[in-house]
Amino acid sequence: MRNTISILGVPIDNITKEEAGKITLQLVKNSNKSCKMIFAPNTEFVMKAQKDKEFFDLLKLSSLSTPDSVGIMLGAKLQGKKFVERIPGQAYFREILRVGEKENLTFYLLGGMPGIAEKAKENLKKIYPNIKIIGVHDGYIEGEEEKKVIIPSTQAFVELIQQKVEDDIQIDLLQKPTNAFVSISSTLFS
Repeated sequence: MRNTISILGVPIDNITKEEAGKITLQLVKNSNKSCKMIFAPNTEFVMKAQKDKEFFDLLKLSSLSTPDSVGIMLGAKLQGKKFVERIPGQAYFREILRVGEKENLTFYLLGGMPGIAEKAKENLKKIYPNIKIIGVHDGYIEGEEEKKVIIPSTQAFVELIQQKVEDDIQIDLLQKPTNAFVSISSTLFS
C-alpha cells in the first residue's frame, strides 16, 4: 500500500529518491504494457488541479508521485505531516536514468523546443554511456499531429520539458505502447 500525503486532494508519495527509483523499476517490470503514470508534482501542478478536474483526476490516478517542490513540503508541514525527503524532478529523472541504465531499460524523450530533446540525449549519453534512448521528439505537437508522432514501444516514456502545465499531459500520447509515462517538469541537461 502506498504511503501518501494528500496536498489539496493530490496524493503524493512519502518516499526517498532511491525508493522512487525502485518503485519505478517495479512499475515498468510489472506493467504488461499498460501505461503507468508517474508525476513529480510541484505547487503549480496542485494549484492547476484545483481548477482543472481532468488534470486533477490524472494526478489522482498516478502510480507514483514524488514531492517536487518546497511548496509541497510546506503543504505537508501545515497539516502536521512531513515528507521523508524532497525529490526534485531532475533528481528523480537522474535516478530513473541511473536505474534504467543498470537494468537495461529503454527510454523515449519528449519535449522542449526543437533540438532540445536531441541535445539532452547527447548530454545524457555522456553521463550514462550505456543508456538506451530509442527516440526523441520536441514538445511542439498540436491537434492531429499528435496522432502522427511515432513513439516506439518503450519502457519509460519521459516528457522532458514542461512548456505549460495545461499542455503537460497529452492523453493520446498515454495510449502509446509503453510501460511508464514520467512527467518531469523543467528537466534539462545542457
